[in-house]
Amino acid sequence: MTGRSSKVVKAGAKKKSKPIASSLPLDELKVLANETRLQTGKLNNIVTLLQLAETSSNVESATACIMYLDIIFAKLLPDLKTASASPAGANLQVNQWLKENYKLYLDLLIVLLCRKKAIYQTLSWKLLVKALSLETELSSNLSNYVFPNDLMMRIVQTFLFHSAPSSELVDAIAETANEFDDVRFYLYRDLSRNLSRYTSQESALKGNVLINPKFLIELMARIKPLPAEGDINVLCTKFKESAKSIQSHSAHKKLFGECWLALLRVPMDEDHHKLVLQTFHLHVIPNMHEPVLLVDYLTDLYSSGGIVSVLALNGLFLLISKHNLDYPNFYKQLYALVQPENFRVKYWSRFFRLLSTCLTSTHVPAYLIAAFAKRLARVSLAVPPAAAMAIVALIYNLLRSHPSCIVLVNRISSHNTGVEDKYDHNETDAAKCNALESSLWEIHALRRHYWPDVVRLASILESSLTKEAYDIDEYINRNLTIESYQRKSLKEELVVEQMRQPQQAAFDETTWKGWAL
Repeated sequence: MTGRSSKVVKAGAKKKSKPIASSLPLDELKVLANETRLQTGKLNNIVTLLQLAETSSNVESATACIMYLDIIFAKLLPDLKTASASPAGANLQVNQWLKENYKLYLDLLIVLLCRKKAIYQTLSWKLLVKALSLETELSSNLSNYVFPNDLMMRIVQTFLFHSAPSSELVDAIAETANEFDDVRFYLYRDLSRNLSRYTSQESALKGNVLINPKFLIELMARIKPLPAEGDINVLCTKFKESAKSIQSHSAHKKLFGECWLALLRVPMDEDHHKLVLQTFHLHVIPNMHEPVLLVDYLTDLYSSGGIVSVLALNGLFLLISKHNLDYPNFYKQLYALVQPENFRVKYWSRFFRLLSTCLTSTHVPAYLIAAFAKRLARVSLAVPPAAAMAIVALIYNLLRSHPSCIVLVNRISSHNTGVEDKYDHNETDAAKCNALESSLWEIHALRRHYWPDVVRLASILESSLTKEAYDIDEYINRNLTIESYQRKSLKEELVVEQMRQPQQAAFDETTWKGWAL
């Protein structure tokens, strides 16, 4: 705590303060709290509870003190406002003292919000939320909606620069923001302002204080982006009808977008970007006021390569298809993503669905379809069976939709005579890779695959294109079944192999030397 005096100032001589124990039994704390709440002559108990809450090493005792202080101030401060119409003499000093100790109580809650133990973090947050409501009730503004944003800004700054925020704190903040529209509104606004200040070139904070991106990403992902249509629900209910901006759906949408844009400017590593992109296309883009403002972030990640590019594809394609974004290099970079390693990662099915969607557009030219079909065929030789099956099914659909590319299948037999494949696998430009002059000999090779369903699909593609188009999702969904079977088979093989190993005897011949049995 600070060195400020917390003793009640009474008319006459000052009362000497008694030394305070480091902790008290819970029943004694309850007595202190009840005395303070019911008897104005016992206000000095507030000092005891404040000091115990700050210094006690007993979590149960410290949290009890904090909760009792909440009860005390919630009772005394509204009464103080009612009685302050004509304050005089000692009462004026008592009122001022009570306000000062309430500020010390808020300071203590801010300190506890920074502690490592989750119980302190969550309790502090919940009591600070109650303090927000209480401050509105105590406001001297008699005609307009008031939200105590000075306190809210302190709270946001505290957890924004928290070194070890717990998952329980994330859940607690999200729960409150999802319940109260005004809390979410000012949370977005204050986060946006603080993050913008942090990431600005002039900011002195940036070199000294580190923000935890993971905490913020998880928090933003758990908060409902916008209020529900209809009547809003607010924490600070005083003159709710005058809260015009909070009732505005577009104002919420604008702040939501500003907050996310500010967050995306915070330095992040690959794991943070992966966390952002997991639900970006579902949670962020549809709720942005101007989604095209995300294009720089998404295009930078899309062109960076690797799994982050695969995840960025979803959001970028959404901007192109739904928000008329013009991005000429989209298919060139998509072509570069068709690599075996991207079919072995956790998100391969998501990538493949998007790839299928992008290629089934009627506006994709034949040379591009041929290039993707050829590259996919080459990749199918080096991926797990489930991915190989999905690839063959997609190639079948592409050729069926683009008859001019069927020549790739018809040329397969010519490669049996040793004709050189003119396709340039290393060419990054699909227009220059000579795919239309090549053949899908890789499909013929798949007829010797160890997995029977892959052989069956390859045989159908090579012999006939008269069947209906395949449901790509059907083959993607087989992935878990196949992988589960393969893991089970591998375990069984390891057990059998161990059983074949010669077992070492528990007792060999030397063990029995000198014994007559």
